[in-house]
Amino acid sequence: MNNYIPGLSIVIVNYNSSEYTIRCLDSIQKSEMKTFCLEEIIVVDNASDERNLSILNERTDIRLIRNAKNEGFAKACNQGAADASAEYLLFLNPDTIVKQDTLEVSLSTYRRHLKKGIGALGVQMLDESNQVVRSCSRFPRNFYFFAKCTGLNRIIKSWNLFMCEWNHLTDRKVDEVMGAYFMVSKDIFLKLGGFDERFFVYYEEVDFCYRLVKSGYYNLFCAETNIVHYAGGASKNVKSHRLFYEIRSRIIYMNKTFGHRSAKITIILARLEFFSRLFYLKMKREQQGIKELKEAYLLLMQWLKENSEGDILCSKE
Repeated sequence: MNNYIPGLSIVIVNYNSSEYTIRCLDSIQKSEMKTFCLEEIIVVDNASDERNLSILNERTDIRLIRNAKNEGFAKACNQGAADASAEYLLFLNPDTIVKQDTLEVSLSTYRRHLKKGIGALGVQMLDESNQVVRSCSRFPRNFYFFAKCTGLNRIIKSWNLFMCEWNHLTDRKVDEVMGAYFMVSKDIFLKLGGFDERFFVYYEEVDFCYRLVKSGYYNLFCAETNIVHYAGGASKNVKSHRLFYEIRSRIIYMNKTFGHRSAKITIILARLEFFSRLFYLKMKREQQGIKELKEAYLLLMQWLKENSEGDILCSKE
């Protein structure tokens, strides 16, 4: 009789989002765990304030890793993975709620596909209104960024980076699964060197999925179970920084994947996107949105000035 039970380690990165993290942890504790062993929940805190830390310190069901400064999402995930003892890893956003069967169904699905060459697995995501989010995306290309800033992706859905033309109601092999729920075997994760820590936040899972495919694996979207994802919940109060880091990571990804010339085109398209966003916000008379947009692009221009001749934009390695 085979008594083998697979083990799972969950890694959650927290940065001043403890209220979300607590709800996420509570949902994990309600999960069915008949076919696997939850080895540990590792929370890596990126230098949250004392109020947030005091909330986490009350939990007895987590292993807390405290960073002295905000190390970024990718590096914090790598820290958690390095400390994990189980053979399977789940990187889980703090602004998520797992359903009772989510962990069990997703892990059993992942293990069924092991011999077929699975790399990473994601699950169906619901928004706060319980509507299915079309969360999977294609690997980024400048064409998709052009379609976005010109509005063409609103006319032709297949020109959208996200797979908006697909209803996400069935299992499917995809380019990339969203990092809010990102399951992978620890062996594969370490074999590929973990997340690239040049991505402070955003695009670290896109880059990892791309490297998985280049290494002969495939990524799977599982529609059999789902989570609730309060998109942007953990960072909704810092919209300007969120936009800045998204565009910055976009540029780093394009440079790493396609080279310096492609990254230069991405920068030009990002500047075009500024005027597209600005026009839209002015039409809606959203003064706060305009302010946040300008703040984001000031940060971006400063970063580009500091790094235009540096390692980030001039090296693919």
